[in-house]
Amino acid sequence: AVAIAPSDSNRVYALVQGATPELYRSADGGATWRLVNQSHLPTERSPYYTRMGVSPDNPNTIYFPSVSWSVSIDGGETLARDAVRAGGDNHDVWIDPTNANRILVANDAGASVSLNHAQSYQHFTLPIAQIYHVYTDTKIPYNVFGNRQDGEAYTGPSNNLSGARGFFGSPITAGDWRTYGGCESGFGIPDPDEPDVVWSGCYDGGLDRMDLRTGQARSVNVWPDATYGWPPADVKHRFHWTFPIAISPFDHKKVYVGSQFVNVTTNGGQSWTPISGDLTLNDKSHQQNSGGISWDNLQTFDGAVLYAIAESPKQQGVIWTGSNDGQVQVTRDGGKNWTNVTKTISGLPAWGTVMNVEPSHFDAGTAYIAVDLEQVGDYATYVYKTSDFGVSWKLLSASVPKGVNGSAKCVREDPIRKGMLYLGTNNALYVSWDDGANWMRLRNNLPPAPVYWIEVEPRFSDLVIATYGRGIYILDDVSPLREWDSAKSSSAHLFAPRAAYRLRISGATRPSEGGHVIGENPPYGADINFTLAKPSPWTITITDSANKPVRTLRGKGEAGLNRVWWDLRYDGVPAIRLLTPPQDASWMQLSPEGWRPLIVWGAGGGEERGGLDGPRVAPGKYNFHFAAGDQSQDATIEVLHDPGSLGTEANERTQIAFLLQLRDELREVADMISHVERTRKQLADLRHILAGSAPEGSEPDAKAAAAIKAAAALEAKALEVEGLLEDTRLTGQTEDNFRHPMMLYGKLANLENELNGSGADLPPTDQQVDVNKLLAAKLAEARQRVKALAETDTAAFNQALKANGFSAAIQP
Repeated sequence: AVAIAPSDSNRVYALVQGATPELYRSADGGATWRLVNQSHLPTERSPYYTRMGVSPDNPNTIYFPSVSWSVSIDGGETLARDAVRAGGDNHDVWIDPTNANRILVANDAGASVSLNHAQSYQHFTLPIAQIYHVYTDTKIPYNVFGNRQDGEAYTGPSNNLSGARGFFGSPITAGDWRTYGGCESGFGIPDPDEPDVVWSGCYDGGLDRMDLRTGQARSVNVWPDATYGWPPADVKHRFHWTFPIAISPFDHKKVYVGSQFVNVTTNGGQSWTPISGDLTLNDKSHQQNSGGISWDNLQTFDGAVLYAIAESPKQQGVIWTGSNDGQVQVTRDGGKNWTNVTKTISGLPAWGTVMNVEPSHFDAGTAYIAVDLEQVGDYATYVYKTSDFGVSWKLLSASVPKGVNGSAKCVREDPIRKGMLYLGTNNALYVSWDDGANWMRLRNNLPPAPVYWIEVEPRFSDLVIATYGRGIYILDDVSPLREWDSAKSSSAHLFAPRAAYRLRISGATRPSEGGHVIGENPPYGADINFTLAKPSPWTITITDSANKPVRTLRGKGEAGLNRVWWDLRYDGVPAIRLLTPPQDASWMQLSPEGWRPLIVWGAGGGEERGGLDGPRVAPGKYNFHFAAGDQSQDATIEVLHDPGSLGTEANERTQIAFLLQLRDELREVADMISHVERTRKQLADLRHILAGSAPEGSEPDAKAAAAIKAAAALEAKALEVEGLLEDTRLTGQTEDNFRHPMMLYGKLANLENELNGSGADLPPTDQQVDVNKLLAAKLAEARQRVKALAETDTAAFNQALKANGFSAAIQP
């Protein structure tokens, strides 16, 4: 590395790698040099990075980003290590050329910023995690697991079920994640039958088996002989930095771990048995001290280790391996006999890394491989398929766009549709519907990051990927993609919906102050997917198994694939539109459309959205009727019980029946409020018209004055009736709710929210039923008062208007 002092172009520094690093300084623009330091600090991991930066205000101040952070203030003569820590594994430094106080340091954990000339740093954790692999557990909602470079092995929720007062929408925060053993490198795989048990790797062959219930991990290394600093040729087991771990799809107690051998345990790592010989080339010239002129033996460069292990889900005992010296091997008898099938892979250059082997879900003899040759300067995409246990292979990646970022990182077969493949490369994610003959890029909001690993979560049909630099991404529900190639040309097509879980909120999380690591929860409910040949209005009518109406969704779709979400709820209570100002706030302006919302404290969605959500439907099957233009189509969706629910399905049905009763009562009250508001609005308008009927400067005549007085009297009666239904003084400000008594609509809405919001899936309490009975009695009284207002009082008023010669009339 070479650095020129910004304030003195004759001052030049050169950092030379070697068995003993050497820092040279020149004071005459490079004409002569002087050795000033031989510290290892600036080049602790020289095969990875060697950088330095000179302060623009002082040619003697030098910053050295490396594993640690070191600074010299005397032109390199002496170095201070981590005197003020900027971070670990520091890769680069930038100093503002116009203000030497401003220093930015880039490291594996994020970024560090100094605004005071390196006297202190503020550290920022950014969403830039380098994740090697990602796995999912069998919980609902499922969790994701990934080992993060220069971090820990982390697990976090795909959906943290977080929300406020019954409504989903809170983010996934850093506090939702926890560690699970292992370390920054390698695999982290939850046991499919015991999802709280996680197998996780680390460099130097480190292997933990952790129980998340207790938080305790046991070290179960295949061969716990520390090999730090040793040439690989001199150790018994050679392990890669990310050595492979695999759990048998037939027996969750059978776990495979790869060194140069396939090792297996059936007793939780208490003992290990090799079931293969050396499955690499075992070329000793690739097992010597690594790192070039500066040795660095930490299993990051060895070229004779296994990189992939996978057992066929179709036939027990068919196990595939791939090595990072390009070897592909297979056994069909559980490891008794192995066949090297590498030579039959036509056109595959030597010395590639077999990133993963994907045995088919449909045929025991079929497997796919992704091979990366970046380390030998070949950036082409190499994806192959065999259908005969490796006797012959076919290149599948010829149509992948060429480029320096084309290296294949992971190939995955869709578990439902045969011949549908997903491919991660060094900057993109692709999908193929024809077994690799053609590929289409899957982009949307996915950044162009290396896609190192791909999982298809089976119950949700989610595509979960690990990117090396941007963390973990989830594409919710790829089931429409399984039909896309056959449906994309239709004028309108409704895709078969996946099942949806009737989940409940389990709490609320709060982001850390200034936190930048914020994940997104999926939208709640069932996604409904359809294609349109051109923009068009659409309607989806949802009915239950008895064909009774549940919900109607409407919108205008765009050309192409559209996705809308049904929140698994019945139609709710529409927002109430008040047509008059609050009782004591005549100054309050209505909207340009002439109304204002009724906002009631404690009414759930009423506070934010005006209306009230309907209750969630019960588990069962529901029908979709999709219509767009002259096209229509029907489908059925299954709504599933929440496995984490406190209640049974019978409890849920009892609760829903009560909530539907409350909803209908609220609708009736809302209708009555709207009716009275219309009456009051008409009366106010009529009084304004009558008052303005007299010539300017004179009073209305006797008949008009009498009509104005009668209108005011009727309006006061209407206001009194409306006051039984809702607090007519509410302005929409939250504190208003505490100044005057809550009336019928607010009381019903509050009772409804106790069950429909964040409550459990349990029947209403006896008290809730009793309170509703009292409110039902008040509703009956209000019903009679509104009826009298509409049928008797308004009719009498209209008759009086007519008798006095006015043609105006109030419409009930």
